[in-house]
Amino acid sequence: ADEIERLRKELDTESGKLNDDQRNSKVRVIETKQKALQRSYEDAQNEYQQAQQDISGRIYQKMAPVLEKYAISNGYAVVLDVSGQQNTVLWGNTGTLITSQVVEAYNAQSPVPPPSTAPASGAQAKPSGTSGSPTTQPPVATTTPKKP
Repeated sequence: ADEIERLRKELDTESGKLNDDQRNSKVRVIETKQKALQRSYEDAQNEYQQAQQDISGRIYQKMAPVLEKYAISNGYAVVLDVSGQQNTVLWGNTGTLITSQVVEAYNAQSPVPPPSTAPASGAQAKPSGTSGSPTTQPPVATTTPKKP
């Protein structure tokens, strides 16, 4: 960054003394160095983020069983991460899924009949073996896979 700044100052002070070819050559050198600096910055930032994700993943792998046991024993339906991470659901009791009930309620009030085929690719199907009623189903723990 210091070298780029020095080259810019040189270009500004010598601008009147340089012909077009010399000026263009110096501008290209500055642009090339700026691109290299930007790439180095992005590489460093990516390495930092990857290291952060790796550390978070290792911590989560150690904490997941403790979190799951605590959530089940205390009757929680879901545990959320409010730290600003991309994936905020850390654990969820599949007995609390309401997707099928919401779809049924919508279909009941909708003037358009529901399709007779499987749900669209974006729809969430009810897990097999669930009745939809959380009181008749034992808690089933799910964990979130390690972040890439």
